[in-house]
Amino acid sequence: MKSRVFIVVMLSSVMSSLLCAATVTVKVNSDGSFSPSIVTISSGDTIEWTLNGPGDSIIPVSWDGVSGGVCSAIKPYSPTDPNDLTGPMPLAVSGIFTLSPIDLGFSVVPASSTCPGGGAPAAVAGSQMLCHGGQNGATMDVTWQDPSLTAVFIRLLWRDVQIAPGTADSSFDFTVLDREVNKAVKNGKVYSLAIRAGDDGTPSWLFTNGVTALQLQDSGEDAEGCGTRMTLGTPTEITYQNHYFDLLRKVAAHLKTRADWYRALAYIKPSGANLQTHENRLPKRCSTGCICNSQLFAQRGYTPAGLYAFYQVQTNLLAAEFPNKTMVYALIQDGFPRVNGSGGYETSDGSSSGGGPLPGAPNRHKPS
Repeated sequence: MKSRVFIVVMLSSVMSSLLCAATVTVKVNSDGSFSPSIVTISSGDTIEWTLNGPGDSIIPVSWDGVSGGVCSAIKPYSPTDPNDLTGPMPLAVSGIFTLSPIDLGFSVVPASSTCPGGGAPAAVAGSQMLCHGGQNGATMDVTWQDPSLTAVFIRLLWRDVQIAPGTADSSFDFTVLDREVNKAVKNGKVYSLAIRAGDDGTPSWLFTNGVTALQLQDSGEDAEGCGTRMTLGTPTEITYQNHYFDLLRKVAAHLKTRADWYRALAYIKPSGANLQTHENRLPKRCSTGCICNSQLFAQRGYTPAGLYAFYQVQTNLLAAEFPNKTMVYALIQDGFPRVNGSGGYETSDGSSSGGGPLPGAPNRHKPS
């Protein structure tokens, strides 16, 4: 952090505060010092802080007043700490949010016909162009520093964060998360967060740790062809849920180890039932000559009630593990397998395998 604001407070008698409560203003200077450097207050007094810029933060630390390494002594977030000086939680934040990259980040280089690593540029503007070549999952510094942006939507893949089953520290890799959240705090931004499963986010270790592997194929669109092959689990399976909820609990605990990290979190997004993006949806197509996704889900016990139960448990968990945070649910409305409560599914001709009504559309039966 650029500015280090160390609070030195001296308490005078309680009686004097009852006679004349005061408001003391402390200014944070550009070099990280503050004026006045020592504040004497009484019980009932108020301290108001004037920061030098949006990159400054006031955070509680554990400090004996002498030792070094203060920035590494940042206190964890505690919703019950009356001395939490990180300020109010940002709720329902409005403004411009940009998306973080899922894979390699971008870099700005002089314009030419191809990028340094080969391939066409993602964009060209004047004498510069945008190329893949940054760190994995890294939003560019110029983006974090852009004064017109409010926040970055940090998008992570389940397989990259939870690298092994269980809840041990060794089962998780927070390299990308830590780097990006630190940039949010440093630049005075907030961030939203979601961790997706889906075609390239589902960990392969799931299928050797109790989760049934479904061999699915879908493009997510009504385009020609059968789509991309992928191996997924079903979110209605309890073992699948347990693993994903282990992830959410661990991420919440990790972010709360630093009060400034947790305060900068604007939105947490329910996820875990995904296809190719962070929107909530699943492979659903059942086309002639292709894998019938709806049939495979139905055969593994998928039902609308089971999906609702998954989201209900997840919502309750997020409310408990991420207190004082707003949840944002992103979904594709028509993006789930059409399976009814009895296990009937939509077939390739659009009818119901069991003859019963399917969710989300009028009652359609197989032709007689």
